[in-house]
Amino acid sequence: MKDLKLQNGDLVINAGDFALVEGDEFVLQEVIYRLNTPHFRWALNFTYGSDLPGAVNSPESRWVDVVRSINDALSSDPYVSDWYAEEVDGKVEVEVITRTGGVIRAVL
Repeated sequence: MKDLKLQNGDLVINAGDFALVEGDEFVLQEVIYRLNTPHFRWALNFTYGSDLPGAVNSPESRWVDVVRSINDALSSDPYVSDWYAEEVDGKVEVEVITRTGGVIRAVL
């Protein structure tokens, strides 16, 4: 699968053309944007996204809320086979096993 490459939310231009991502790089980009996009923020697909931004930024949030948010988002992701999350230095690190057997790591 291929998609337009995004960097900090902006399209990447390479040699005057849109840059593309594919393979594990595509899945990594998909996971990062799915987890960082709050539900109901993307007008073309209201089911896209997660509750993770709210869970991470809420003072009442617990680790179980963070894990539930990740699970809800990634369980419907067609490119993710399995995942594991941990908190490291106040950040959420997610390790993802792709459907093709690749392993990627995202720091959120």
